[in-house]
Amino acid sequence: MGDAEEHGWRALYHERYPHAGGPDHYAGWLENSAGFKAEIVADEA
Repeated sequence: MGDAEEHGWRALYHERYPHAGGPDHYAGWLENSAGFKAEIVADEA
């Protein structure tokens, strides 16, 4: 998520990042200039 803009992606849903699914859920949403959206989900380290 931190490097997304450098690779042509912009972050979406800032108000819900990073714990939209609860305290044990880490996710970020991205969109590129072509309109493709991606959800990035990770386990807590």
